[in-house]
Amino acid sequence: AEKTLFALPTGFVEPPHLPVLTHAVIEAEEKDVQAGAYSIQDNRLKLEEDHRKVAAEELKSRVRASIVALRGDYENILRENDIIPEVARLTADELLVDGDYLEILAEEGQRMIQEVHKECEHDAEKAEMLLTKLSKRMQDGLLLEETALSAFYP
Repeated sequence: AEKTLFALPTGFVEPPHLPVLTHAVIEAEEKDVQAGAYSIQDNRLKLEEDHRKVAAEELKSRVRASIVALRGDYENILRENDIIPEVARLTADELLVDGDYLEILAEEGQRMIQEVHKECEHDAEKAEMLLTKLSKRMQDGLLLEETALSAFYP
């Protein structure tokens, strides 16, 4: 019988022995859970994401099919245009489906080019300011900025 600091009540029954959780026991339990296992919530979220991806792919394939059909129709029109007499043929400008679209693309391209130029100007100005600040900080205490050492020149 072990000595205790306090007296146990009469009729006290010792609880069943519970295993002591050691580091080895915890590692063994962690190994039971496999790396690719999902919880129920993770599994549900993954299924929803998979369904969204499948729906998006179906929509993309329908759009691609309609684009292929439109291209085929346009190629047929071009072939028919080549067959008819030259007097009745449509010019390339007349065959252009959406002339405004090319203008929109050109404007958007110019806007993007201007944006890149502004970013480059900003980066160049920032680098110039940093160079000036660093030069001022490092060279203020010097008597000479640079000196040529003739011993190092051939």
